[in-house]
Amino acid sequence: MAPDGTLTPDLAETLPGRGVWIAAARDALAAPGLAKAAARSVRKRVSVPDGLADTVERLLAERCRATLGLARRAGLVDAGFDKVRAAIAAGGATLMLTARDSAGRDSRELARRAAAGRRRVRTGAALDSAELGAALGRERLVHVAVADGPLADRLYRDLQRLAGVRGTDVSDGTTETADAGSGKVEEAAHDAAQGR
Repeated sequence: MAPDGTLTPDLAETLPGRGVWIAAARDALAAPGLAKAAARSVRKRVSVPDGLADTVERLLAERCRATLGLARRAGLVDAGFDKVRAAIAAGGATLMLTARDSAGRDSRELARRAAAGRRRVRTGAALDSAELGAALGRERLVHVAVADGPLADRLYRDLQRLAGVRGTDVSDGTTETADAGSGKVEEAAHDAAQGR
C-alpha cells in the first residue's frame, strides 16, 4: 500500500511498509467492498485504483514472461511439441506450459504424459501462445517445458496467481486434471480416464 493509502500491487513482495494480502482472483481484486475490507485490516482509509484487476493481470503476465526468458537464457527451457514430449519422457521437465488458447489434441496428449510420467510435472495454461512466444523470442508457441530449479518454482507460483486472475487452472502434477488449455481441463481429465 502506498503512503497515501492507495493499494499498490507488490508482486515481488519487496515494497516497504504495511501490506494487505488479497487473493489472486479477479473477483477479489474487483470486489466493491475491497477498500472497506482493506481499511479494516490496516485501520486507515484505503483507496483502490481503477482497473486494479487489469493492472495485476498485466504485471503478473509480464513477470511470468520475464522469468520464462531467464529460464531460457539459463538453458532450462524446451519449446515445441516434440521437445516437450522428449523432456517429459526423459524426466527433465518439472513444469509444462500449454498456451491457454490451445485446445488441440497435442495439448491433451502432453497433459496425459505429464500426469503419467515418472517425475511429477506441474502444468499450467495461464499464458496464451503469443505471450509464450514473446518470452522465448518467437511469434507464437503452444508447448514449453522448464527444467527443475528456482526459476521453475518462481514461474509456477506466478502462474498460479495469474491463473487465479484469469480464471484458468494449474496443476501441481499430483492429479490427472492437468490443464490442457482454457476450458479444456475437464475434457483432458475425461479423456485420460477413458484412455484416449
